[in-house]
Amino acid sequence: MISNNRNSTRRRTLRMLLTATPFAIALTPHLAHAFPTGDVFVSVASGQVKEFTPTGTLVRTLDTGLGGFTTGSAFDSAGNFYVTGFSASAVSKFDPTGTLIGTFGSGYATPEAMLFDGVGNVYVGNLGGFILKFDPAGTLLSKFNNGRTDWMDLSADQCTMLFDQEGNTIHRYNVCTNTALTDFSTTAGVFAMRILSSGSVLVADNSQIARLDSSGNVVQTYNASGESSWFALNLDPDGTTFWSADFGSSNVYRFDIDTGAQITKFNTGTGGSTVFGLSVNGEITVAQPKPPSCSFTNTVAGPPKQLIITVQDSTAGLDTISVTDSTNATVSVDSSFTAGDKGAVIVTATKVDQTAGAHVALHLVGHDGLTKDCDPVVPGEEPVISNLSAGAAAGGCNVGPAPGAAGLSGLIGGLVGLALFRRRRAASSDELVRRGGTR
Repeated sequence: MISNNRNSTRRRTLRMLLTATPFAIALTPHLAHAFPTGDVFVSVASGQVKEFTPTGTLVRTLDTGLGGFTTGSAFDSAGNFYVTGFSASAVSKFDPTGTLIGTFGSGYATPEAMLFDGVGNVYVGNLGGFILKFDPAGTLLSKFNNGRTDWMDLSADQCTMLFDQEGNTIHRYNVCTNTALTDFSTTAGVFAMRILSSGSVLVADNSQIARLDSSGNVVQTYNASGESSWFALNLDPDGTTFWSADFGSSNVYRFDIDTGAQITKFNTGTGGSTVFGLSVNGEITVAQPKPPSCSFTNTVAGPPKQLIITVQDSTAGLDTISVTDSTNATVSVDSSFTAGDKGAVIVTATKVDQTAGAHVALHLVGHDGLTKDCDPVVPGEEPVISNLSAGAAAGGCNVGPAPGAAGLSGLIGGLVGLALFRRRRAASSDELVRRGGTR
């Protein structure tokens, strides 16, 4: 009886580990995947939004179930996706796996544009003559009677809202003092717009796309052959390109901001006059400052085996890259990196002992002071337990043992060790909090 109880306990423990640890997830197929950064979400007819990869491959169709036109959309900091139901006078919310949660907020009158501010509050522009402000839970905070609002964007100061009424004027309104301001531009400003970190503005201006300087003057235009109904617009996470769509043709384009070069083109397959909004997961908005990003991008088999990590701060620029753990690895940063760079920076971790696991963790600091602790999981690599430094988090940038060096028993042992490590680390963290210390 005692032996059976022990076996039962072991089975329950193993089941708990395989359920609770992030590495065990790889043992079974995922039934749902979170929205990948860079995917393009195009609002179309019939209450739907189509998700495409950056190369134009259709991923799936999100359905609000409300019918009619969908228009403006945005992502909150948790990765949830929101879209306005122009025809249904509603806002729908999907979780990061694409599952419909339901409607968000109320009191709309033909909503079109929506965005998030720096603390997660939601602004929704309405053709009915006002902007509504909600907290992250959907509770109404304010109503601004600024007039018809089609498309809008919030400045970095969290107060100045630019908006248009599908005419040739971009208006300004202070949502902190609830007062109208002087117009930003009277030369362009028909449809969707985005404020750039420089203070200039990109706007879909029907017959072309225009970039306005911080004083509202047209300084650059973008176009594609055969297009004359530019409507949707949003920035790509890379900080150097933007997306726009022509509602007449339902073609979607990606342009280089500086050169105007066309990078990508695809069609939604929904017919003409169906595309009335577009957003990009990870899109840049000046009202939502983002910390630096970090991701595992490749493994070089070697020998020696190398782990390639890409880091970037496309909004404020990256100031420093610090190595906080480098167990069994030497780490090097692209020699071309200089403080303030907004482009992608490659960090390479090279294994020292090819038969043992290795772990790398980084600390990134952006020019705006926002930070990121980089600890991405490497697919297919066994978690390193014994080689973790005292301050490193389990499951980070792991360059695992050579293929065939560990079997299932080793994986299970690693999972058990990970669970014990987490218990010890949690206790240690609690003790540090009690003492007021830091790692």
